[in-house]
Amino acid sequence: MSLAATELGFGAEAEMRDRTQMQFVALLARQGAHRFILKGGMAMRALYGSARLTKDVDFDAEDSLSQQSMRAQMPKALLQAARQAGLNGADAQQTKAGDRSSRWRIRGRTAEEVPTTWEVEVSRRGIPPAEFIETRPFETPIAYRIPNFNIRVYGPAAMAGGKVNALLSLNRSVPRDVYDLHELIRNKADPAPLWIDRVPREFLERKRPEVLSKIDRIGFSLANSELLPYIAPDVRAGSLRRFANAAAIIGTESTRGASAPSKVDFVVGITMQFLRGLGVLDRSPKPAIDVLRHIQSNFVPASFVNVCTHIGRDIRQ
Repeated sequence: MSLAATELGFGAEAEMRDRTQMQFVALLARQGAHRFILKGGMAMRALYGSARLTKDVDFDAEDSLSQQSMRAQMPKALLQAARQAGLNGADAQQTKAGDRSSRWRIRGRTAEEVPTTWEVEVSRRGIPPAEFIETRPFETPIAYRIPNFNIRVYGPAAMAGGKVNALLSLNRSVPRDVYDLHELIRNKADPAPLWIDRVPREFLERKRPEVLSKIDRIGFSLANSELLPYIAPDVRAGSLRRFANAAAIIGTESTRGASAPSKVDFVVGITMQFLRGLGVLDRSPKPAIDVLRHIQSNFVPASFVNVCTHIGRDIRQ
């Protein structure tokens, strides 16, 4: 079961955002949204009760879902969710209407007059085969008084594959992807069956230097602004302690008087482990799940600290 935001240590604004988002997803599910597939941070909440809140709500959609249908459905569902969650003065507007992606933004205020804003995005860029999509029960926080519901969501393998794909994309550099990927790995998600038959080895070899260059731009300041505010405070404190420990070994830079890694080095470790698992970094493919068994349950796995020190050497071989 998911915990309410305040039970995780967040404030009233974060709880209102989380409550409204969850109410919105529940409404779509109850309205028969069989053509939507939940993904992203809210899907991690549904799959594992993740302690990371989400900035936005993301869906993939079947090609049969028309723009006209979404334009009619989304604003109504957003405003209804806002009313049921207690978000005052709510206003919903469409902010993007593309062929492959549409987006809506909702704004309102908590009872304490704190502004709350979040977005929902629906993408139509293709979906994996049916065996990688599941219908899962979403056990909502008791404090939210939202009845439990069933929702279509990507299974662990497809979720992990999507997160690795995000790391391979030059247009996305989001630390939240890394955090989710690590949680998926910790829960033994194995994207190899999805990837091996569909992603040419040559493509991965070609993307390797680009990935490392992109990852190098995910610095501590970016993680501090894009990731840590959405992690439960207790988990956040532990993450910062592990960052400091990793920095002492890997090399540090000054950030507001504190030490932090010069980049999120464990991201490189995770990515390289997946590429090794898919047979990209050597000539003898290894099952991804075997490679990942050494990953521990910390935000910065201790086993990766040593791995990261050798990555420069590994990628040049």
